[in-house]
Amino acid sequence: KGYISGDDEYFRAVQVCFKLILDAYPGAANERNADGLFPVHIAIRHCNHLKFEDILQPLLELAPTSLLARDKETKLHPFAQASIGSSSNVDTVFILLRRDPSVLATL
Repeated sequence: KGYISGDDEYFRAVQVCFKLILDAYPGAANERNADGLFPVHIAIRHCNHLKFEDILQPLLELAPTSLLARDKETKLHPFAQASIGSSSNVDTVFILLRRDPSVLATL
């Protein structure tokens, strides 16, 4: 079955894929892709309206220091990246800042 980006089934499929990958290879949460992005950046860009527990929490349990990494394109930390765009989520922003408030010292 094909999925339409943005519908509920699509996001459930993304969540399942993230879980399968992290279960098989937990180190993936600490690896950047060819564009220099950590999985946390990709999840925020494409799945920001999901609840924190759905994708971000498992990623951050495995890669807590990724909260300090800036997105290579936007130059934003994950908390700031989660605060912009049509799918921004203030709850996610708050949770990310609470997990590591030291990120504010780097601004």
